[in-house]
Amino acid sequence: MAIAVVAIPPLIRGIGAARFGILSLAYIIIGYFSLFDLGIGRALTKLIADQLGAGEEDSIPPLAWTSMLLLLAMGVLGGLATAAFRPGLSTRS
Repeated sequence: MAIAVVAIPPLIRGIGAARFGILSLAYIIIGYFSLFDLGIGRALTKLIADQLGAGEEDSIPPLAWTSMLLLLAMGVLGGLATAAFRPGLSTRS
């Protein structure tokens, strides 16, 4: 927070208020898309820790690939949703 108080005013002066607003909206959208993770990252971390603790390292790659494919599918769906709503999100004047 302290770094933001120092860094944001020069950033706004450098890129302008309109571009800073677009940057802020982009950060908000990225933050909302992190909801699509649905806890998969945390669950994968726990499962890998369990498998390492049990000495079953051979079962880790399928877990990792499955979670990566799920995250990829959710990312593609999020990208398609963004592309579908793109005309309503921005206008040209």
